[in-house]
Amino acid sequence: MEAPVGVNNSIPPPPPVESPQSPNTTTMTTTSAAVCVYSDPYQDDEVDPASCILYALLTSGSGGEGGGSGDKNNNNFLLNRQQSNGNNNGVSWKAKPSWGIYVKDQGDHLPKFNLPRNVFYVDDGLNHLVSLSLADTCISKFAVDAIVNSTTWDFCPDNGVSKVLNEEAGPSLRMACASLTPLDMGQVIITEGFNLPAKYIIHTNGPHGMEPGWETNLQLCYQKSLQLLIDKGLRTIVFPCISTGSKSADPSLAARISLNTVRHFLQGHRDKVDRVIFSLHNTHQIVLYRRFMQWFFPVDIG
Repeated sequence: MEAPVGVNNSIPPPPPVESPQSPNTTTMTTTSAAVCVYSDPYQDDEVDPASCILYALLTSGSGGEGGGSGDKNNNNFLLNRQQSNGNNNGVSWKAKPSWGIYVKDQGDHLPKFNLPRNVFYVDDGLNHLVSLSLADTCISKFAVDAIVNSTTWDFCPDNGVSKVLNEEAGPSLRMACASLTPLDMGQVIITEGFNLPAKYIIHTNGPHGMEPGWETNLQLCYQKSLQLLIDKGLRTIVFPCISTGSKSADPSLAARISLNTVRHFLQGHRDKVDRVIFSLHNTHQIVLYRRFMQWFFPVDIG
């Protein structure tokens, strides 16, 4: 059974509660971080992509902070994803409803699960700091303080998010990256956004999913990106699903690592961040994040 993975113990954890037990539950420790493993309360056969993903796509993005439904006539939303939506100034983070608003507006259409006692408590403040972008906005189109580029040690612009960002930011980005020192795995560095609507790009070298210890290095990518954000006095950030493309990290485990890391970081720095957006670009990512967001960021809709 797969399990949500934790973050560095230096970040304040939620109040102690009894965690679900699993015979396969373990704790992996490194010199820099402890990775705490909880049992996965969700079963894959409880998710029906045909019934939940179409609704998610058709109702995301247009309601903004006021909620509301999108264009229910676009039945080929993923296949015809708009790469240039928004105006020349990009798509504001305020165009994406916070998770708390999204759940209260669309909660009847979220997949339902039989949850055990959750180790994460309901926190309306945190739920207002996170959003999902459900494939309707390319990450390069966000007008935010920083977007995260999942790259390589030498900033290779040939694949995935890095390719898109380099194409749209213009040649100045590649020139800037050429002057940087090699980027160690799990580390981050910041450049201007150049021709992108985003002010800055935070580059991180995500781990390969087949390498030992990739979970801890992936955790560091998210943690250090967030730390760099607040160190620079920035407040809004968009993450791709780091390392789940050409680097072949397990998408389910990677999703749980990202959400758990962000949850714990925001618990200690909620006054320094306005919004964290998870940019999703395929049905599998959407299924996973809509599932696991209910675990890491529970919402009381009673």
